[in-house]
Amino acid sequence: MDDKSVPAIKQVDAKGIVCVTLDVHLWSGRKRLRKEALIEKNPELSDLPPESLATMGSIKIADPDDLAPFLRYKREAEKLLKLNGLPLLGTVGIPDSKLQKVYEDLKKIQTRFKDKRDALYNDFNARITEWRLKEENAQWAHLITDIPTPEYVAGKLSFGFHLCRAQPPSDLNGEINQQFDNQMTGLRGQLFEEAAVEATYVAAWHLAKQYRAHGNTWFAIGAYHSTTPCFNRRYSGLVWNTLLQWGVVEGPRLKVQSLADCGYVAPAPTRSAKSSKRETNTQTPTSTATMLAYDATD
Repeated sequence: MDDKSVPAIKQVDAKGIVCVTLDVHLWSGRKRLRKEALIEKNPELSDLPPESLATMGSIKIADPDDLAPFLRYKREAEKLLKLNGLPLLGTVGIPDSKLQKVYEDLKKIQTRFKDKRDALYNDFNARITEWRLKEENAQWAHLITDIPTPEYVAGKLSFGFHLCRAQPPSDLNGEINQQFDNQMTGLRGQLFEEAAVEATYVAAWHLAKQYRAHGNTWFAIGAYHSTTPCFNRRYSGLVWNTLLQWGVVEGPRLKVQSLADCGYVAPAPTRSAKSSKRETNTQTPTSTATMLAYDATD
């Protein structure tokens, strides 16, 4: 790849978006129901069609209530990703601004999943026996056989997730990179549109709150930013001057005080931008023990 191709690839890089993939495996708690096992205590069923023509379905060899939490955790994780991102290249694209919270919530779900799996492992044989002896299952207990070991079931139940960043192929074919760029542009546009709608709603709610507290006044408009008198006058003055520039209102342009005049003092930098970036990039753990693959570099 020559130097001229590098800028083109960087321009379509999916910056600001992390791809999240769930890696969740469940155990159905079922096994295939065979004709021979059913006929053993029910000879009247011997005329059933052969399995080459019709299957008997499956039988629940474990209590569905014991397995339901695992499916619930999976759906909870899927909902979490859906609420915070959008489908992207077979994964879910999460904005960088939401990544840390999403990661922490996924880890909490993962911990609950593991705790429930460990509890089932420790009590597995007793739970199967209780399921087999349930009143409604008693006459069919002979069908609840060939139960897998607790180790097998625990191995089937797993909750993981993977994080990565997407980038176009390092191919000189402009059409290939353009297709990736189109997907990224569409995703960003949808994310930004949703963020804009949410921001507009929050802004309107906050402004309405100030109107209820201070009436239909310029102080209420300034209170959207601050109720401190100097900052309040400064903000309402900025709004007035903007409306004046747009031709919405008529009158003199106001002289607006600076932040310094209002007593604002900018905090002194405590560390270099380079060290801050390095700290930000290490907020999300990268341990492979947590089944997480995360590339913090753009």
